[in-house]
Amino acid sequence: MKSHLNRLSIAFLILILFLSACDFPLTTKQVKVSIVYGSEKQAWLDPLVAQYNAEKNKTSDGSEILISATPLGSIESIDGILDGSLMPVVWSPASSIYIPVANSEWRKNHGSDLVNGTPKDLLISPVVIAMW
Repeated sequence: MKSHLNRLSIAFLILILFLSACDFPLTTKQVKVSIVYGSEKQAWLDPLVAQYNAEKNKTSDGSEILISATPLGSIESIDGILDGSLMPVVWSPASSIYIPVANSEWRKNHGSDLVNGTPKDLLISPVVIAMW
């Protein structure tokens, strides 16, 4: 019985050494990218996130990239970022008009802007005003 356990232990050790030498991943690594976006983009963005995640894209080191996207009103997202309850990797408010508001509030506690530079628009939609 003791020799059987010794052989089993040696076989297990050889298997572990073989798998590590082959660079065989014993666990799946994931890079999680959180996105908080204006809720009016949900019908457009949800299918894109689902498609991206289904493709199982990987980083150069083989880690799977997983996107988690949360629709939220722009003011609620600013409040969450400012109070620390939200820490998204990407923030996409409904309009770029919210960026100076967020920067102004962020600057009060951190001395720098939350968003640097001028981000590119994801899309441009016309504003229509109708009057009698």
